[in-house]
Amino acid sequence: MKLDTWEVMSLIVSFPLLTMAAGLLHQAACALSDREVVYWRATFIGALTFFPTLGLTIFLTIALGEKGIDKNPEVKFTTMHALGMLAGIGVMALVGSVAYTLVFQGAVLKAIQVSIIEVLLRILLAVLVGALVLVGLACGQIWRDPDQRFLLYWAGGGFGAFVLVVAGIFLVVALIRRGAQTR
Repeated sequence: MKLDTWEVMSLIVSFPLLTMAAGLLHQAACALSDREVVYWRATFIGALTFFPTLGLTIFLTIALGEKGIDKNPEVKFTTMHALGMLAGIGVMALVGSVAYTLVFQGAVLKAIQVSIIEVLLRILLAVLVGALVLVGLACGQIWRDPDQRFLLYWAGGGFGAFVLVVAGIFLVVALIRRGAQTR
């Protein structure tokens, strides 16, 4: 398999972003598990467990997909692809548990907890990024049709109003809490 220029550039750009995201997700998982960890150490540990397991997950997804029994050429993502992805997610949790047991000096239950939370956060982040990409593609599709462009204006205005309402609610709650703390 030969990579073209855009694929190589996307790998070069995405590597530091994925490294930072792995560090933040590991730090968030540790924080949710009542474990203090410095960002740079979290970045190192998170990237050390993320990149090998990501490669293994991609390999399992492709390998099991090619070995699948449903060989319909029109279907690009089969049941065996999904099973390969689930197996890869399980491997991510298992490798993370083993690595974090070593890092946390034998606290097995805490390592398993951090590993599972981190894998769940990875899945949530992937779903969020995928949703944002799909919304961007849908907006681009709507923008190309001049008869439907007004929908984007209405949606943008509605989203802006929603953001203002949520920000107002957060401001009111913050002021109420601040007032309660000064009493």
